[in-house]
Amino acid sequence: MVHEARFWRQQYPQRHAEHLADADEFIAGLRAPSTLLDRPLPSPEDEAAVRVRSGLLTNAGKRLADLGRRDQALQATAEAVRLTLPLVERCPHAFLDRLRNRLQNLRQPYAELDHDPDADPLVRQATELLARLEPGP
Repeated sequence: MVHEARFWRQQYPQRHAEHLADADEFIAGLRAPSTLLDRPLPSPEDEAAVRVRSGLLTNAGKRLADLGRRDQALQATAEAVRLTLPLVERCPHAFLDRLRNRLQNLRQPYAELDHDPDADPLVRQATELLARLEPGP
């Protein structure tokens, strides 16, 4: 793999520079979670804005976790779960899977930080909501 990367870097230096620029842009974009978290919350009635923001925070949480920035990943993912809860209450069939996935994403940083996720009231609230709304076997 390393030899292949070196080959492409030597054969196509301009492409390599473009990829580096893309990587720099991606890294700069990782600063967005703090910007997202600093902005005022969208109105709960603005379902589209809530959906978009919670999706962006979910993606940011995943990328931050990939980079080992677990505290920031936890913060972004928790906010995504918090925003998803009212959506699930209003329209369970549309948002139940998203909540399940986001809850799983929220549990991961807790595990990596050696914390009990069930000690977090948000995790308990989301788990109880899932148990209440998911169809039984």
